[in-house]
Formats: sequence, C-alpha cells, structure tokens
Amino acid sequence: MQPERRSQNITFGGLLLALAGSVWAIWAGPGCAGCQQAKAAFGWNIAWLGVVYYTLLTAWFWQSGLSRWVIGGLMAAVGTHLELVYLLWREEIFCPACLVTAVGAFVAGISVWRSVANNFNNLIWPLPVLALLTLTAFNLQQRAASAEQQRQTDALVASVLAEKISVPEGQARLLVYSRPDCKFCRLFDEETLPQLQRDLGTNLVVERRTATGTLPTPAFVALGRENLGCLGLPEYAHLTNLLHRARAPLLR
Repeated sequence: MQPERRSQNITFGGLLLALAGSVWAIWAGPGCAGCQQAKAAFGWNIAWLGVVYYTLLTAWFWQSGLSRWVIGGLMAAVGTHLELVYLLWREEIFCPACLVTAVGAFVAGISVWRSVANNFNNLIWPLPVLALLTLTAFNLQQRAASAEQQRQTDALVASVLAEKISVPEGQARLLVYSRPDCKFCRLFDEETLPQLQRDLGTNLVVERRTATGTLPTPAFVALGRENLGCLGLPEYAHLTNLLHRARAPLLR
C-alpha cells in the first residue's frame, strides 16, 4: 500500500473513532461527572455537537481528501481535545467515551501532520486558538454549572425543611436520593455508606428516597443542628464534615 493511501486510511480511521466516541458519549453521559456538569450548564448533551462535527468532517474528508478546510477542522479538533483531556485530568474525571473521542482526533491529527509536514506551520494556527476558546468556554460552563448546582441544592433542602422532620439532639439524619441505574449511587452504597456507619454509629440515621425529575444523583441532605445539602458523590471528608456539622452538639 502506498504511503499516501495508508495515511488517508489512518486519518479516516481516526475520524471514525472520534465519531464513535462522540456517539458513545451520548449514552455514557449519565455516568460521567464532566458530561453531567456540561449538561446542567447548557441544558443539553454536548456530545451531540461532537457527533455532528465529526460526521460532517468525515463526510468532507471522504469527498475531498486532505483539503485545507479538512486539515483546519482536524487541527481545531486536536486543539480542543488537548484542552479537554487536560481539564479531565485536572478535575480527576475519568470518561472513557471522552478519551476515545480524543484518541481518534489525535490519531487523525498526527496522520495529517505526517502527510503535510512541509506546510504544517501554515495550518497549525487553529490549535492555540481553539485551546484558548475551549478553556474560556469550560470556565464559563463551570460557573454556570456551579450556580445551577447551588440552586438545585437550595431547592432540595427547602423542600425537605418544609416536611418539618425532627432530629434528636446529637444525631444527624442523612437523606439519600438515588436512582437504580446510577453507578455513583451504587458506589456510595458499597464503599461510602459502610464507612459512615462505622464512624458515626447510632448517631447517624439514613433515609432512602428515589430521586425525581432532573435532580443529579446521588444527592444528600443532612438534617440536624444545621441543614445542609450536597449533589453528586463528594469526597468522604466533605460528606463527614456535613454530618458532623449537623450533629455538632456531641462534638463539644
């Protein structure tokens, strides 16, 4: 097989892998904290953007080969995914679908670089530009997601307080909202809850509830001297801090 033909096949394979990763992300989104934050901020699953983008780019490559627009589109994708992979690493989020999409973009990008190395300097400009735009968009999304999460937390705590649940002095009542298909809920049940029960013993009362609507899961409300809420599975130290604040009288 001629080197040019081999390079085109590798580029095409990378684009298909990126497209497959984007399609996977649509279904993997409920199990990915990063995808859930993005969905909360934008109101829709941004994996659909990847599906549309890589479908058009793959079709364009199939029709016209390595045109300037195809190469520019690939370099933009590489720059975007470099930034996204860094952000996933920084936030300690593991999203297999996101990583598969990134690997596909990197494979296609490296193949293109090998094919057009002599003119690459004229085509590399989308990398820093898209990386900067992605970082800006992510920071804006993080702010929006944080505000939305706080709004949902406040609404959840307010709805529980309206029930006027009484909690004995020195105890903390932990309301756990979950769904059967939530893997982080299962992780809480298997790892976090047994440790909480060992550490707090009879001072902790756990009540199970089924989450409704768009409430992220698992979600927690700690009732006691203070009434505090938390969405998503937090670090163990953060959850125990909420419970200790709720049962503060016994810690004097």
